[in-house]
Amino acid sequence: MTEITIEDDMPLNKLEVKIDVLVTRLIEETLYPSTIEMVIAVDILEMQLFDNLQKFETWIEEVVYRSIICECSNEAGISAFLTEDGLRFDNNLMITPMLPVDFHLASLFQSKLEAFLNETGFVSEIVITSTESRNYINTFYGDLTHDLPEMSEWMPGKNWFDKPWWKRDDMSMIDFTPTEKSDLTIRPAWAPLYDELINNSTNTPPPTNIIRPNFKPKVIK
Repeated sequence: MTEITIEDDMPLNKLEVKIDVLVTRLIEETLYPSTIEMVIAVDILEMQLFDNLQKFETWIEEVVYRSIICECSNEAGISAFLTEDGLRFDNNLMITPMLPVDFHLASLFQSKLEAFLNETGFVSEIVITSTESRNYINTFYGDLTHDLPEMSEWMPGKNWFDKPWWKRDDMSMIDFTPTEKSDLTIRPAWAPLYDELINNSTNTPPPTNIIRPNFKPKVIK
């Protein structure tokens, strides 16, 4: 669930984006079902911001909700959910640069939201709590994105994009290295724009090399 609120006692140039989303974090070989709650304070620079917030809300509810979140270095875990033909299950897959703890997810969500806002606003504060933090509340101020890699570190070499997924205003939360047969002039189906997603575009990854170890994740209930 995503909710945008402007309280009576808030300054006129501020609003709050409240997120309550179910995900599953894959840490090494263990699956952790998780409820993440965020309250994101946004400073309004232009009124077009409200249209851009709709894109972020759609990304949360249509892409992130019930997704599997996995660190990029967890090749065994990624291959358990991804095949050459696409996603093995109905759950979407988010691949993160680092371990998907609360702070790292807050920095990714801040970066993605500001990509959607496209300079019509910016994030000034994030309050996050989750089942993993035993509902302990963490509050972060300012820019949390300094430690996120640039595209040259994340996906070196030729690619469809010059920015990683968390800096793009599309509906993706994953990146791939192109194959020799990839047409880099055509936007891949797994990175649809807002209008394409609304029109029921599929989120299917391109062919890629998959490692197939004997991987059976344990689920923490």
